[in-house]
Formats: sequence, C-alpha cells, structure tokens
Amino acid sequence: MDDNSLLINEVKAGSRAAFNALYRLHYVGLISYAELFLDADAAEDVVQDVFLNVWQNRENLNEVISRTFVNLNAYFNRF
Repeated sequence: MDDNSLLINEVKAGSRAAFNALYRLHYVGLISYAELFLDADAAEDVVQDVFLNVWQNRENLNEVISRTFVNLNAYFNRF
C-alpha cells in the first residue's frame, strides 16, 4: 500500500494529522492545475472547497475522491 492510500485510510478513520498530510501532499499540485483555468484567487477557492468536501465526507472518501475529480474535470473542461 502506498503512502497516499495509507493517508486516505487514516483520514477515513478521522485522523486530522493524516488529513493535514494529504493536504500538504496535494495542495500545490491542485493549485497549479486549477490556475491553468482560473485566476489565483478562484483556484485557491476551488481547491479549498475540494479539501473541505474531503474532510466533511471522509467516511466515504473513495467515493468523494472519485466524484470530486469527475466534478473538477467537468468544471475545468468548460474553459
């Protein structure tokens, strides 16, 4: 099992430390991707919404991640 999978399992169990680690691991990449389509402020808002959604729905994290990336792709494909 890779580090990402371990973090996801810990987040699903309610670990705030694992969530923070997942955030640090993916934040910059997600911001960079979002900024291809949005200005910096909007990109930050979108990425923060993604992480808020992840935390609020952590019990179903695999479904949340899949749904989030589908929604992000749909959103960014508008541009």
